Amino acid sequence: MLQPAWWQLWWVQLAAVLLTSALLAAMIVSGFRARLRLSKRRNRLLEQEVAARTTELSALLAVSQSITAERNLGPLLVRVLDNVGRAIPHAGSVVLLRAAASHMEDSEVQVYRIVDGSSALAKSQMTVAAFDLLAPTVTSGALLEPGSANGKTEQAGGRSAAQVLATLAPPQEAVNGWIGVPLTEHGRVVGLLLLYAGAAQSFDEEDLPSLQRFANQLAIAIENARLYAQSQQLAIDVERGRLSRELHDSVTQLLYSISLHANAAERALALGRPAHGAQNMREARQLAQEALHELRTLIFELRLTPLEGGGLVAALQAYLDTVVARSGPAVRLEAACPQRYPQTIEFELYRIAQEALTNVVKHANATAVTVRVYGGSPNEGSEKEGGRDGSGLTLAISDNGAGFDLPAAQARGTIGLHSMAERAEKIGARLTIVSRPGRGTTVKVEL
Repeated sequence: MLQPAWWQLWWVQLAAVLLTSALLAAMIVSGFRARLRLSKRRNRLLEQEVAARTTELSALLAVSQSITAERNLGPLLVRVLDNVGRAIPHAGSVVLLRAAASHMEDSEVQVYRIVDGSSALAKSQMTVAAFDLLAPTVTSGALLEPGSANGKTEQAGGRSAAQVLATLAPPQEAVNGWIGVPLTEHGRVVGLLLLYAGAAQSFDEEDLPSLQRFANQLAIAIENARLYAQSQQLAIDVERGRLSRELHDSVTQLLYSISLHANAAERALALGRPAHGAQNMREARQLAQEALHELRTLIFELRLTPLEGGGLVAALQAYLDTVVARSGPAVRLEAACPQRYPQTIEFELYRIAQEALTNVVKHANATAVTVRVYGGSPNEGSEKEGGRDGSGLTLAISDNGAGFDLPAAQARGTIGLHSMAERAEKIGARLTIVSRPGRGTTVKVEL
């Protein structure tokens, strides 16, 4: 008999098959577990990335809302930089603005600082030479080490870029690094946005694109604030010109006429004609009353319009009490306006009413004036009566004065009628004027 080799024994072969199967199963389970751990790690990283992007998008949305809600540069910077801190943790932030964005002289750059934990905005200046030293490095969008400023060795006023960078942080602050991006306006660098990390913080390359997105929003906000400041100054200049014309066209001419009548009265008395002198004095007194009314109106316009405090109704009541009532006619205000309207709408309606009431005082010789204001909330119902449908606003000024020929006045193109029509069109309202000689006038604005 021939005996088989040991590896040919059935139990040895069976054991080999079982061992091989066990090894294969162990390898499969080990690979599955490794892939599961890798998948979990990737999921955690993805969740962190999604959370970071969600936080950044939320902060960018808040910045966009701040641009429309705040027009003054200081509070606007505080809002924007506070939202930057939500997306990119840092110890403090610095915004450098050149003259194009901050209205500073060419020899100065405005510096705004916010330190972590404080909402106060510190302001100072730096030279353009120092700004130009930092700008090339920051414009390239790179991380800035606290001691090297990326190796820049150029000098600005005897200082290196690293020394200029060090002056932007508080002396007691332990700065662990800087990150910066440019603020561009129409392709021109007008400023820099810089963040510095504290002792336990750090930046990486992935923070640069996020910071640049905030910088783009900040540049838009700065441009809006600059344009708003320009519009305010332009409005002031326009109002100065208007008041100058009003004084020249009305008060100055009235005072000159008073002077002429006073001279005529003096000559009449000297020639022994008291009747002529008395007539000239009566005309001088009437002109003086007109001049007083004009001055009172201009002084009232120079005061802060009470629209911001009490709205359209309060502003109209103040104007009626201060200007119109003192000029002779009895005035009455009927108001049913339970809500405030946008300031632009209230301002234009106030100016239309002011123009109409000025015409009443100057030309109508009326004894009674009624001003009606009707408006409401959109939820008050659907009943419509004279503009009181709960969704619109109606302003009506009526008087019992002399009236005028409306087609003839429109053909002449009078400034007052043209101004009221322009203001009504500006806010999308309908202007209606009804007047007949001897039957008074009604001016109605329906929004």
